Amino acid sequence: MNPRLSLLLLVGVIFTKCFVTLLLQHRRALPRSLEGTLAADLELEGVDLYSYRGSDYPLAWPIPRPAMVRMFIEDTVRYQMDNEDSHAEWEALVPNDGIMYLGADKRPFSISMFHQLRCLNIVRRDLVEAHKPSDSEKTNQHQPTDLSRHCINYLRQMILCQSDLRLDTLLGKPKVQAFPDIYECKDWESIYNEVRSNQAGTTSGAAGA
Repeated sequence: MNPRLSLLLLVGVIFTKCFVTLLLQHRRALPRSLEGTLAADLELEGVDLYSYRGSDYPLAWPIPRPAMVRMFIEDTVRYQMDNEDSHAEWEALVPNDGIMYLGADKRPFSISMFHQLRCLNIVRRDLVEAHKPSDSEKTNQHQPTDLSRHCINYLRQMILCQSDLRLDTLLGKPKVQAFPDIYECKDWESIYNEVRSNQAGTTSGAAGA
C-alpha cells in the first residue's frame, strides 16, 4: 500500500477514536435534546454511547434512520372497531407489548409509536364496551377507564407535538370533509424489523444489543 495512503488512513482512525472519546467524556454536558439528535445523526455502528442505566440513555432509539416511503390515506376493511378480526389486528400492531431491551443490563424500553398505537386500541376497546347491550333496564352506563382518559390526553399531546402542517383538501357543501391524499412517511416496517430483531436478541447495533 502507498505509504502516504497508509498514513492518511492511520490519521483518520486516530481522529475518529479521539472524537468518540471526547464525545463520551463531554456528553453529559450536552442538552438532552441535542444529545438525542447527535446520537441519531452519528449512527455509529458498533459504538454504544450509552449505558442505559439511570438517566444515561438517549431521547430517541439510535437505530439507522428509516427511509421515506409513501402512504396512501384511504379507508380500509382492516382495523375495524369490533369484528372477529379486529382484536388480533390491533394487538399485532404492538408486537410483544412493544418492549425492547437495551444496554448490557437489558433495560426495558418502548417507543412513542407503540405507546400511541396501544392508546388507540385502548380507546377502541373502551368504545366497544360502552356500546355493548346492557342487561339492565337502564341504558349502559359504562364509564371511560382511567387508562382511556390517559390515552385520550396523550394522543392529544402527541398530535400537538407533531403539529403536522400538511395541507388536506376540503370538499363538500354544506358539510365540508377533509380528503388527505398521499403522505411521505418514515418506513415503519424498518422500525418493526429493528424491534423484532431486538426482541429476538439478534439486533446488530450495539445500542440495541
